[in-house]
Amino acid sequence: VDGHVHELVRWNGNWVHSDDLTRRTDTPIVAGTPMAFADAQGMPHVVFRDGSGQLYELYLSGGDWLGRNITSESGGPLSAGNPHGFFAAYAPRVVYRNDYGQLYELTFWEGHWNARNLSTTLGTLPAASDPVGYVGDGLVRIIYRATDDQLHELKYDAVGNLEHMDF
Repeated sequence: VDGHVHELVRWNGNWVHSDDLTRRTDTPIVAGTPMAFADAQGMPHVVFRDGSGQLYELYLSGGDWLGRNITSESGGPLSAGNPHGFFAAYAPRVVYRNDYGQLYELTFWEGHWNARNLSTTLGTLPAASDPVGYVGDGLVRIIYRATDDQLHELKYDAVGNLEHMDF
């Protein structure tokens, strides 16, 4: 294991190594587990954190892989765990927790990454695990285990307000 992101592609029924995306994009060594997802056009994205907690996105644009530091671009805090990337409500999104258990969402909108502290939502407890984002019933939802050892959900309602629920 070299800490690099490697692309594998399916070719003639076999998986073959295509490229070392870490070298190609001149991004740092991966700490933790990288996460891949596709946007609405089916274009691949990979998100990961480095050893200092900075989050990076690798993405395919015009046939070339590019990389960028989405922590510095968004102004969000450092990550304490593995980020989770997904596509919802017309935008790539990344959810993660910081060292204090606060949940953050980075959203790519109007050409750049924006950070939002989700922990300011009423009833939200500090996270004890990495969050997972998804779309259910047409709504953006984020599930995480809190410090009370229970599962909690944050979801955007139909008009974009964030709500908290215990399970």
